[in-house]
Amino acid sequence: MTLKELSKLTGFSTNTISRVINNPKIVKKETRLIIEEAIKKYNYQPNRMAQALVNQKTNMVYLYMPKYLESTHPFVSQLVSGMVESLGASGMGLLLKRTWYEDELCDAVILVGLNIADDKRVVELSKKKPIILFGHSEIDCSWLDVDNYQGSFMMTEEVIKRGYKNLLYIGIDETKRFVNDRKQGHLDAVNKYQEKVNENIMVFTDNKEIKGYETTLEFLKKYPNIECVICASDFLAIGALRAANSLKINVPQDLSITGFDGLGFERLTKPLITTIRQPIHEVGIQLGNIVIDLINNKKTSKVNRYIMPELIINETLGER
Repeated sequence: MTLKELSKLTGFSTNTISRVINNPKIVKKETRLIIEEAIKKYNYQPNRMAQALVNQKTNMVYLYMPKYLESTHPFVSQLVSGMVESLGASGMGLLLKRTWYEDELCDAVILVGLNIADDKRVVELSKKKPIILFGHSEIDCSWLDVDNYQGSFMMTEEVIKRGYKNLLYIGIDETKRFVNDRKQGHLDAVNKYQEKVNENIMVFTDNKEIKGYETTLEFLKKYPNIECVICASDFLAIGALRAANSLKINVPQDLSITGFDGLGFERLTKPLITTIRQPIHEVGIQLGNIVIDLINNKKTSKVNRYIMPELIINETLGER
């Protein structure tokens, strides 16, 4: 059944039928009821793409996420499930995009996993439709982020308060804001309690378990007085724990190890890894809620908000 066929059957013009579908309030009640009854009777299904072009509203949100963020990773699954939960409750759909185009047919865009170098493209996209970033930014747009700085500060502060003086920090070697935030949080905590810290060795590597293993192995051999390995991710911490095991070092009796992320991997080791948990599912829900507000009320002021992570004390952090 096409729009033209329905027009012939009802005797009303295609324009009138379109108005009933897209903006029924402007059509006389008698006419609207006749057309609505015909739509039900003949099971007419409007062309949603055509409606989107006419109304400039698709009820679809695009999620741009680079290819390096694998769809099976717990970070992605938890984030997307939160978005789907909030968007679905408002009748909105979510489509994952791996390639970024400025002229997408959607109502809004959520951007995840960007580099600082992407800022100019974000500015151009924000001129065309509502957008929100997962990750804080200096550019003039809405963003939501986990407070990686506070999470890292909180972990290092806890380590120092437990009496650890000789520290090895294994950071992530990437040009992303969350990486810099975690590094700076660690540094500021060390500086705050500098009279209690003898040594703070800092090294940066790829965010992989094998790199955590190799780096920890190398530095424990060079600096046998290291008391705690503070890792910028749980992947690195899992590698650090494997390195300690290979050297027959007892954790946490002889060496403590901490991670960051709390996506579930920290519970797969023995002992369980002490970490900073990011509430990623909650982040997804809030991203969805914010983008709905931006779509429905374009005059809403831009949202810039941090969500606090949580310190999870498990079994790899002891006391001196």
